[in-house]
Amino acid sequence: MGNTQGKTLDSISNRLYYTAENLFDDYNDFIQNDEAFKIKDKDVNGGISTGSSSSETYTSGNDKIKIWYDISFVEILRGRTKLLTEWVEDFNIMKKSNNFKVSNNSAFTFSSEEQKEAFMKRRKVTDDDLSLDDLIQIYKIPNNLPYSESSKYILKNLKELLALHGFRGNKDVRKSLINLVNLPEGRCTSGLRTFLDAIKPRQQNIISECDDDKKFSIKLSLSYKNPIHVELYENAEEELEEKIKSEMLIPIKLKIADYMKEGDVILIKYEWKDINEEILNPEDEIDEQTINSEVFEWTIPKGFLSNYSIGDEIDFPENEIPFETSLKIDRLWRRKYYSECRKIKDPPKIKKEYHLSFNIGDIDKFKAFITEMMSDFITHKNKMISEGALQI
Repeated sequence: MGNTQGKTLDSISNRLYYTAENLFDDYNDFIQNDEAFKIKDKDVNGGISTGSSSSETYTSGNDKIKIWYDISFVEILRGRTKLLTEWVEDFNIMKKSNNFKVSNNSAFTFSSEEQKEAFMKRRKVTDDDLSLDDLIQIYKIPNNLPYSESSKYILKNLKELLALHGFRGNKDVRKSLINLVNLPEGRCTSGLRTFLDAIKPRQQNIISECDDDKKFSIKLSLSYKNPIHVELYENAEEELEEKIKSEMLIPIKLKIADYMKEGDVILIKYEWKDINEEILNPEDEIDEQTINSEVFEWTIPKGFLSNYSIGDEIDFPENEIPFETSLKIDRLWRRKYYSECRKIKDPPKIKKEYHLSFNIGDIDKFKAFITEMMSDFITHKNKMISEGALQI
């Protein structure tokens, strides 16, 4: 989550710069101690990160300007791209030197020509070179595949890809790819999948936009909304939340009885309605509802009963609902709430993006860029408003 408190521009500049510096220092510290980390690999907490993103809010007069930032450690992304590119080039050279072919004169005996064709198709070696995109495809996993089976599925994809290029059952080739993650220039502590992210279009765009002599880049997305519009939007959200809760949740009631004592464990029932929004008869405006209920155990806290008299029926205090139960109740109404929230029109906003390439040590240049960026955005915002922007 982002930091939503208003800060001075100087403090924001320092925070962003030192976020990049920490990434740089953490990487160098990890590389210097890499052998020690490898020995106790399973005990390592954290690792190498290639970026950081979050938000800040800058207050200019009565205006609040939202800053969303993405900092990228481009030098590592370049290193991973280089290692993967060289590996693919070497792979294709090795493939050509081996001159893989599948002979039609197979030593196997087949019961039919169809069986033979299917067998030969499975063992067919493609004439095409292996590409970087082919490597990315091995991590395309079906949505319905259980997470516990994903690793086996990915390994199967990698084996099949290598076999397609003639390297059937060759563990050394597979390991040479996987072991790229351990090389310092592209060191990755999150496995091959994260390592391969470097050659995806988004990361390649980050690399191409960064100056060749710079190790870091930052993209800042600045936006401004009219505070009146924001207040109207937030009020609409609050009204919708109360409406959904009142439609679905039945207030939890507790009746104070003479048998209740401090420390007693009693069962509290909460109820909710399942609303069927599908109306079979268009003229029928009444939704079908089903009442559901569950219970949770509650221990009467010290001093609680002294606030009430026997026979009182009270609304059960929300802060007394157990955390897990509270989460479950929250989920009951939030799904419908989020669905209905999409119908609330977002307040219009003025936005603009800025980019900077920099090295650690360029703090003066970095802070000057942030100052110039904010000045430019405020000028842009004022111009847009004068021309009629943000009108509803």
